[in-house]
Amino acid sequence: MAASIALFAILLLVVVRVIRENAFSSGGFNLPTLSVGPQDVGEASDLIEALGPEPNDDKVIEAVKNPNLPGRLLAIEFLGEGGYGDAIPVLERIVRSSTDTASMRAAALESIFLIAEHKGRWLAEEFKQHPQLKDAAQRIINDPDSIRNRPSRCRALIRLAK
Repeated sequence: MAASIALFAILLLVVVRVIRENAFSSGGFNLPTLSVGPQDVGEASDLIEALGPEPNDDKVIEAVKNPNLPGRLLAIEFLGEGGYGDAIPVLERIVRSSTDTASMRAAALESIFLIAEHKGRWLAEEFKQHPQLKDAAQRIINDPDSIRNRPSRCRALIRLAK
């Protein structure tokens, strides 16, 4: 898994270079069903810088505990899409946190679902009436394919680097 995160970091650095050279003048790249703009690349760049040299799965999991981590939302999405089971306890703490933003909490809930569907469904049932999490919980309960098959900023950024 450490190798996949290192590869992700390298690809994102390439994306940053491509965007800096080409996209700022046009306002972004349009990829199928997802627009990746300079703000996404900036977020990825900030995340890579925050992780330091030689990022690995343990660093990312530890880093998302910090509510001030630059690019935290992207890191949470990445952990879910990568299926990092070791991240579930940290992601669950974010879901249960009353101090995290609604978008962070919803992303953490959906990431748990992507990693372990049973655990994600269980949490979705628990939070289906919660004001900040009910939309994400209802997607997991009623339309799980919308999460499994949704456009992904992580995948879009990686495709952009190719």
